This record gives sequence, C-alpha cells and structure tokens, in this order.
Amino acid sequence: MKSGYDPNLPIESFIDQIEDCVALADAAAAPYSPAQIIAIAYNVLFSTGMFPDACRDWRRRPLIQQNWATFKVDFALAHQELRDSQVTSNQAGYQSANNAAYDTASYDIQQETALAIANLATATASDRSTVASLTATISNLSTELTLANAKLVHVTAELASLRLAMPSPLTGIVPTATPRPKPKSTVPHVPNTNYCWTHGYRVNSTHTSATCPRPSEGHQTAATRANTMGGSTITKNDT
Repeated sequence: MKSGYDPNLPIESFIDQIEDCVALADAAAAPYSPAQIIAIAYNVLFSTGMFPDACRDWRRRPLIQQNWATFKVDFALAHQELRDSQVTSNQAGYQSANNAAYDTASYDIQQETALAIANLATATASDRSTVASLTATISNLSTELTLANAKLVHVTAELASLRLAMPSPLTGIVPTATPRPKPKSTVPHVPNTNYCWTHGYRVNSTHTSATCPRPSEGHQTAATRANTMGGSTITKNDT
C-alpha cells in the first residue's frame, strides 16, 4: 500500500494499488480506517514531488470533504494536468497542425477518462454507504424479531397457566366435596348405669372405665358415674 508511485504510469494503477490492499486487509479482518487510507495515499503521492499544487489544495479542504471518493477525483485531475503539461513541453515548437489535432483529441479522451474515474469513485462510495445502511437495518430488524419472539413465548406460557386455573367448561363451577354423615354406631345399647371415662354415659352393659376396649390418652380406669374423675360427659342427657 505504501509502495512508491511513478507519475508516468496511469493514475488508475495507483488507485488499484490502494484499493486492492484495502480489500486484502478487509478479508484478513484487519481493515484500514478511512482516515488511514487517505493518509497513506496522500503520503505516497506527496513523496513523488510531482503534485505540489494538488497536495496544497487537498490540505486546505475541510475535513468533512477529505474522503476517498473526493481524493481520487482531485488527484486524477492533477495527474491529467501533469501529463498535459509534459506533452506541451515536449512538443512545443515541433508539432505540425496534424499533431496538434491529435493532441487535442488525446486530451479530450484523457479528460473523459478522468471524469469516468471520478464518477466511478462517487458511485462506489455511494454503493458502500447503501450497503452499510442496509446491513445496519437488517441487524436492527433481527434484534426486534428476537425480542418479539421472546415476548410471544412468555405470553403463550401465561395463557397455558390461565387455562389450567379456569373451571371446567361443562359446568362452569369447580366441584367441591360434600361431607358424608358420620355413620351411627350399630352396637345395640341397653340402658344401664355403666360409665366410661373415655366414651361417657351411653355404653353397653359390659363397657366400663375398667373394661374400655379403646381408651384414650389419660384414661382413668376407676372412673364411675358417681366420680367421673374429669372424664367424658358425652350422652349424659341420653341416659
């Protein structure tokens, strides 16, 4: 990229030299910045000593105008002026009218070539700007799509949870368990004067505190009707 440049060669060869190196650096994932590209190209042309006016005019340009597309246009025109001045110096006083006509035609072709290079540079810069803008837009859309998908997954999970919590669609009412009545004892009871500390007054003729088959904690085997000893009073009024 920093190789010397021979002003006697077409300016296109120098532009290709710079842009080929930029493309190679991009492919190697070590790209040059726009400022680095322009600085390197300027130093190579400045070192030739053949473009003093163009270099001076370039330095005077506002920074916002110092881009690669403008650089190529400015120095393509400067190179053309250099070639024209060399042709004029070499042929002054020695060219016939036919040669003059030939030089005019050659100059026109060179001017058209320089203009074509300038237009190509402008179009290239515009295309790169468009591609960069499209790339940024695609990146933003991809991010928004990822966020939208995440929200959709979250909403779907919430709907599934709400459906599980809803009552049956057939009845609209969540059924509740109906308490079943406690079955009554089927043991026949014959009125007697027995008493049980755990089961109270209504017990069969063989059931007393002393003979209780299912005593509770703290059961007093000596309890009687006359001395319940703090025992159960269940069914007292039924006897």
